[in-house]
Amino acid sequence: MKMSKGFSFIEMILAVLLYSVVLQALITTAIHVMRIKTGYVHQREVAIVQMQQLMTYSSQVTCDDNVLSYLHKGEQFTLSLVNHRLVQEVGYAILMDDVKSFSCSTIEFDIWIDIHFEDGKEFHEKW
Repeated sequence: MKMSKGFSFIEMILAVLLYSVVLQALITTAIHVMRIKTGYVHQREVAIVQMQQLMTYSSQVTCDDNVLSYLHKGEQFTLSLVNHRLVQEVGYAILMDDVKSFSCSTIEFDIWIDIHFEDGKEFHEKW
């Protein structure tokens, strides 16, 4: 009986299968670690920072009927709730999705913003 040198086809398939399972586990773990290390940021958090910056550098900020109006770089803008989206107009820039309610009010010289999201989270800010 002659001894064959090398591996059979089934042994090669099993080796490739084992290699792919190990590689998949390593890649999944690496992606998870990178998200933790890089501080994965939700779109909502970015939009809130954008709103804070807009209000900081804007003038003539007013609130009427839950529509926030402000003057930014010489142009008048509004911020309002349209179809569960917080929208900045002139134009139609969507700042946030999944917004359940948006309200603003003026108390003395301060503008209060309240945003309630579909997932139950809330955001309250005074400018």
